[in-house]
Amino acid sequence: EMGAANDWNQGIGSRDGDSVAVRFIVLVPRLVYGHSVHLTGGLESFGAWMPDKKVRLVNLSSHFYGVIMRIPRAEFEAAIAAETKIEYKYAVYDSKDEMVYRERGD
Repeated sequence: EMGAANDWNQGIGSRDGDSVAVRFIVLVPRLVYGHSVHLTGGLESFGAWMPDKKVRLVNLSSHFYGVIMRIPRAEFEAAIAAETKIEYKYAVYDSKDEMVYRERGD
């Protein structure tokens, strides 16, 4: 599971030049105790759709979850240059790390 480098408290303002910071925030009105919210996506930084590389979001406040992703600039610029969609979805996992829900659609 990825996420240690994506600490919400680091803030989005710091720039190292080698990465692009993207902040994700989602409202999750009903979440069963013990379940957690994750992000997965097509970019390598988002786990390349691999469940074991999902990124866990932190609880920001009542029903709001978020994460700051630091995407390597080279990966971000390559996706933009290739006119590749930067795709991602939110998913909910239970306490046994089994996916119980994933956002639908394209």
